Amino acid sequence: MSSTSPSVPTYPGSDHGWTKAHRVQVLVGITALLIGLGFYLAGRTQRPALLAWWVGAPGTGPAHSWFTGSLPSLLHSCAFTALSAVCTTALRSGLWRSAWVWCTVNVAWEFLGGALTSGALRPWLGAAVNDPIDMLFAGAGAFLPILIHHLTTNPQHP
Repeated sequence: MSSTSPSVPTYPGSDHGWTKAHRVQVLVGITALLIGLGFYLAGRTQRPALLAWWVGAPGTGPAHSWFTGSLPSLLHSCAFTALSAVCTTALRSGLWRSAWVWCTVNVAWEFLGGALTSGALRPWLGAAVNDPIDMLFAGAGAFLPILIHHLTTNPQHP
């Protein structure tokens, strides 16, 4: 007989239910995705065709700067690290594995994306520009859920 109560949902490959830490990571992931989507819809002057069909021409949102230009890299890697880690059996080690995977994917995209999105795919996927600030933001975003997990699960932090 399982020690998990019927009111606590479980996830595949686990022998325990979702904890507050799991719910926090889901909230972090969904929030980052929604902020990123809002950013793309409101302020990007170049938008992948996958999003352009939905809202038409690019908006006139916040001015493009080194921060706002790299913010999607941070949000993307943060969201997918948090959401991927929730799917693992051990949240803490899953966060570390997911962070390394999404950091690697995002940095590789910056290096290789320009070659992969030349020609017919460019309007649909956008293009990577081998931007070191984007790489830095992608790395910070990938490891941000680990910091959030640490701060929300350790009571000695104010």
